Amino acid sequence: FFFSSRRRHTRFRNVTGVQTCALPISSTSSSHIGNGKILLSGGASAHTFSGNGTFTNIELNDAQGLTLSNNFTVNGSLTLTTGKITTGSNKVIISSTGTVSRSNGYVCGNLQKTVSTGSPLMTMEIGDVNNYTPINLNFNNVTTSGTLVASTVATDHPDITNSDVKDSLTANRYWSLVNTGVVMEDYNAVFNFVSGDLDANANTANFIVERHNVSTWFSHSVGTRTSTSTQALGVNGFGEFQAGEPKVGLNPVPGIVSITPTTKNIFSTADTLSITGTNFINTSVVRLNDSARTTFFVSSILLKALIKSTDLDTPTIYDVTVYNPPIGGGVSNNVPFKILGGTISGTVYNDMNGDGAKLGDNGLSGWVIRLGGSKVDSAVTDASGKDRKSTRLNS
Repeated sequence: FFFSSRRRHTRFRNVTGVQTCALPISSTSSSHIGNGKILLSGGASAHTFSGNGTFTNIELNDAQGLTLSNNFTVNGSLTLTTGKITTGSNKVIISSTGTVSRSNGYVCGNLQKTVSTGSPLMTMEIGDVNNYTPINLNFNNVTTSGTLVASTVATDHPDITNSDVKDSLTANRYWSLVNTGVVMEDYNAVFNFVSGDLDANANTANFIVERHNVSTWFSHSVGTRTSTSTQALGVNGFGEFQAGEPKVGLNPVPGIVSITPTTKNIFSTADTLSITGTNFINTSVVRLNDSARTTFFVSSILLKALIKSTDLDTPTIYDVTVYNPPIGGGVSNNVPFKILGGTISGTVYNDMNGDGAKLGDNGLSGWVIRLGGSKVDSAVTDASGKDRKSTRLNS
């Protein structure tokens, strides 16, 4: 790398310690390959970057910031201590081996990160010219890794009039997530803003998040709301996101008080589950471990749901929740519903003469498995008292 001003050039390539630079950066096709760190600090004006090299470890600790003329790739650690990186149409690219550590700095523009498989947690450290307004992401079941580019603009989305968000009661900001190659089930996203973004009468306790993709708006369930953030739940696509109050009334967040019954025996007859609670609506859905069941709306405090026979095949404990769809809505607290297994009881007979009959033989403490419901498992022992054969009978 060459760190250069008009008349000075300093070469830093294989950095092993901390090398401080107050000059602009012009990288050749060579890359910073050392294990040390390049510290951008003490500039009289904004640092600038041009060229196509890459960095291992670099820190920005300068209120003057850093302005990019090319993409800026980090393979090690990017430390954002003070100042912002202004990208323009370029990107800060954190490779699959790279990380970001932040105190007060951030990326003003486009930040690209790798989304790994599994259920990764990510923060996109982005903002605009004046404010840090990041996105916090929690992915669910990423099966194919890829990259995500995030950015934010301090104005309402240009197509907000076609959304369900009221344009006079918003955060006056939208966020963008551009996906390349990521395949996942869904994710939760927290969109952060500052109090100065808000319209005068906007109530963040009523905020929703809508997603714009190509020409269509999509609604999402809302999670936690604070005075400076709104969480979208179960998002299954990407695009631009707008936060604000809805044009129409919000669906409420439901709550469960109790369920009946609270237990069922394994292999018992399929039945109806009654759920009492609050804020139920005619589109509420009862879920067992996040899997929807056929639901019947009785009243705002009572729902009934069909339990399938396959729900009763295995001893387990289900988490029962109620889901109210957007606009607004959300997921209730969870209540356990237990499927009970069998009990071990009975007598094993020592077949002394090997005739397979218990008459005249001594009874030993042993076992016969009896499962709840209409099915019975029985065990027959041999002469040594060990299990010889098992049968399952309908009784």
